[in-house]
Amino acid sequence: ILIEKAVSNNPDMLVAIARVKKADAAFRQSRAEFFPSLNAGVSASYQSETGGSGVPELYQAFGSTSWEADIWGKFRSAKRASLASLMASQAFQRAVTTDLIASVAMNYYNLLALDAQLEITETTLEKRISNAETMEALRDNDLITSADLVLSQANRYSTEILIPELKQRIYETENILSFL
Repeated sequence: ILIEKAVSNNPDMLVAIARVKKADAAFRQSRAEFFPSLNAGVSASYQSETGGSGVPELYQAFGSTSWEADIWGKFRSAKRASLASLMASQAFQRAVTTDLIASVAMNYYNLLALDAQLEITETTLEKRISNAETMEALRDNDLITSADLVLSQANRYSTEILIPELKQRIYETENILSFL
C-alpha cells in the first residue's frame, strides 16, 4: 500500500508522467505533418444604402488545401526525434518508478528494524535496571565491590542513552516515508 501511494502521489512521479504525456503529444503532432492540411471559411456581408434603390448582399465560401512532399526527410527526421524523446521520457518514468519503489521499500524495512531495535533496547534497559538494583543490594551486603555496582549502573545509563536516539531515527524514517 505504501508503494502504491508513493507511486501515485510522488511529485517526481507526477512530473515524469507529465513529461511522457508531453512527448506523446509531440510525437502525434509530428505524425500529422505527413497529411495534407485543409482550410475552409464562409463569410457574409449585408449592406444597406441610404436613399438607394436596393440592398446589396455578399456571400462568400472558400476552401484551400496544401500538402508538402517530404523530399528531404524533414518530417521523417522530426518524427524520429519525437519518437526518441517519447522513448526517453518513458525510460525516465520507469527509472523514477524503480527508484521510488526501492526507496520506499528500503525505508520501510529500515523502520521495521528500528522498531525492533527499540523494543529490544527497552527490554534490555528493564533488565539492566533490575541488574543495577540487584548489584546495589549485593554491595550493601558486602558481597561485591563498589566497582561492580558502578559498572552495572554505567551499563544501565549507556542503554538509557540509546532510546531517545532510536526514537529520533524512527521519527526521521517515518518522515522520509511520508515524504516519498
